[in-house]
Amino acid sequence: MLKPEAIVKVMISTDTADDTIQRYRLDPAISGVEGCFFFLLDIEAFNGKDRNVLPVPGSFVIDTSGVVRAMHADTDYKQRMEPSAIIDALKQMQN
Repeated sequence: MLKPEAIVKVMISTDTADDTIQRYRLDPAISGVEGCFFFLLDIEAFNGKDRNVLPVPGSFVIDTSGVVRAMHADTDYKQRMEPSAIIDALKQMQN
C-alpha cells in the first residue's frame, strides 16, 4: 500500500500527430537501404498515411514549468529509462 505522501500525479501522453517527436528530434525518416527493409513491414499501415518515420522511444520527466528534469531516448526500443531513474527524478523535484 502506498503512503499518501508517495502518490505523485503524472501525465502520460501519446503523439499521434508526431508534433512532440519532431520538436525533440526523435523522428528519423526512413530512407535508403534501411527504408527498403522497413517498408517491407508496411509502416504506413501501422503509423498512417505519409508517416514514414520510426519514432525513437523516449521518457521525459518534466516539471510544472516545462523544464525537462530527466530524459532518456534511444533508437534501440529495448533500452528504456529505468523506473528507478524516473522515481529518483520525481523525488529530486519534490526537494
